[in-house]
Amino acid sequence: MLEGVQRDWDDFNRGFGWLTTLFPADVQARAFGHRGGAAAAARATQATAVAESVLGLYALSFLPGGPAADPVAPLVLVFGVALAVDGVLRLVSARRGRYAPSLLRFVLPVHLLRPERRPYEEHRAAEREALRTLGPS
Repeated sequence: MLEGVQRDWDDFNRGFGWLTTLFPADVQARAFGHRGGAAAAARATQATAVAESVLGLYALSFLPGGPAADPVAPLVLVFGVALAVDGVLRLVSARRGRYAPSLLRFVLPVHLLRPERRPYEEHRAAEREALRTLGPS
């Protein structure tokens, strides 16, 4: 069963390895652990970290100057600074050979991905089958 999950992660990472680098560290370990760990994710992690920082700086470029500031400006400020700082911290972690999850992991639905969902569904199916064969108690 573990080989199947690893194969699913490999299939997913062929096209979306960059997305996997945004997930929590434990999910990244399951996705990349059998391929060399954090070193296997380093290139994609560095690319997404740089993109995240650039996006944060780009958001900051929209901040209005002067006393008649837009009411959304504080939100843009927090968003821009958070992305820029997160990108830099992720870049440093990746350069040190560690997994570097993003702040965006809190909004990404990792639990819906097939590699994460499949073992749970297989367990539930086996449990239902066992209960069905045992009959009512």
